Amino acid sequence: MLAGVGLLVVCCSSSSVAAMMMGGEEKEDPVVPKTPVKTPTAAEKAKTDAAAAKAALALVKADPNVTAEEVAAAQLVADNAQAAADTVSPDADADADADADADTVPDPNAAANAAADAEQTRIASLKVGMVDYETVACESGTDPKGDPGNKWEWGNDDKLRLYPNPQIASSWKSDWSTNYKTINCTGIVVGPNNVMNPEAAANAARAEETRIASLKVGMVDFETVACESGTDPKGDPGNKWEWGNDDKLRLYPNPQIADSWVSDWRTNYKTINCTGIGVAGDNVMNPEAAANAARAEETRIALQRSGMVDYETVACEAGTDPRNDTGNKWEWGNDDKLRLYPNPQIADSWVSDWRTNYKTINCTGIGVAGDNGMNLNNYQYKESCDDLGGGVIVRHESGKDLGDCRNECAPNGNCLGFIHKADVGFCQLHDNNDPYGVDICGQGYTVHRK
Repeated sequence: MLAGVGLLVVCCSSSSVAAMMMGGEEKEDPVVPKTPVKTPTAAEKAKTDAAAAKAALALVKADPNVTAEEVAAAQLVADNAQAAADTVSPDADADADADADADTVPDPNAAANAAADAEQTRIASLKVGMVDYETVACESGTDPKGDPGNKWEWGNDDKLRLYPNPQIASSWKSDWSTNYKTINCTGIVVGPNNVMNPEAAANAARAEETRIASLKVGMVDFETVACESGTDPKGDPGNKWEWGNDDKLRLYPNPQIADSWVSDWRTNYKTINCTGIGVAGDNVMNPEAAANAARAEETRIALQRSGMVDYETVACEAGTDPRNDTGNKWEWGNDDKLRLYPNPQIADSWVSDWRTNYKTINCTGIGVAGDNGMNLNNYQYKESCDDLGGGVIVRHESGKDLGDCRNECAPNGNCLGFIHKADVGFCQLHDNNDPYGVDICGQGYTVHRK
């Protein structure tokens, strides 16, 4: 009976407990704790699927070899995934979401990653809509070189290539300045600048050769030429050139040289595009004209000399004074040469009316002799007994007669008088001739003032 009771107890025990009646001791298997696993909700799964489909679409569009059909297929998958995510209501799993949010740590890079994904999607979408080699302008603030006026070519490798100048742009696209697409250029790779279209460059060179050849046919040897704006070889639109019989330009460097070759060069000339025309050395004076001019100048000087009076006072016409001072006064010598009056005192010693009575002539080509000196024979002194004041210029204790003293003071512009004592040959020059009020004649001195 005891055995039967034992069996009944065993058979009626819970299946989760192993009981043994051995030795009067009961034992139970240990319980192993389980880690809770959160099962994604339907809404979360739909969102994850939509995000994965968009990322896959962006990768497809970024592939430079992708076909339109592949893009369309990826787009359809992304659209369907997004539609599924939009139709799932999050309310059914609100409580589960609340519990999950309590245990979830926010991702600090989530916003940045989302922005990067969005930018990749924007660029990939932009590339899909671009046409190879079309002209592009960049939206404000997005030009790779910071110039909103730039125009770019969209290459077949989805890179931007700058048109660095209008000539290069025109060699590739005739309507580049008006027919272009404005886009956000941020993130678009930039390739090297465009260069001149080789075919267009060759055509332009041939056209320029034709233009120059046609121009040369219509030119007349030795006619006067002016260059169109921006084409003068020396950068001066006022220049006048001679068209040589070798089809080269020769500059008239000044009016005199131009006059020696062509009398009407100022008004009778042809304006041409001088680009590409050869330039020879500047023109020089026409030898025949130069000889004629020299003979004319000789005749002018000879006629002028015949009308001059020896020792008359002369002023020179503007631009012809040998010392470049229009205030100078000169003596016309009896040798037909000019002698300068270097100061008023010297002029006064020769001519009393030199300031007002003079002849103005063209002094070009007239010989110049040395400056005039003081006329000692005509220099007047006032003699008195009143001592001289002022500073002493020079003092000779002996050895000077009255003539020596007069002649030493006369040409010296600073000497205004002198004191002389005949018995010992004393001579003293002064720079002041004011009255001093002391009679020194009783001491054997004489005083002479200019």
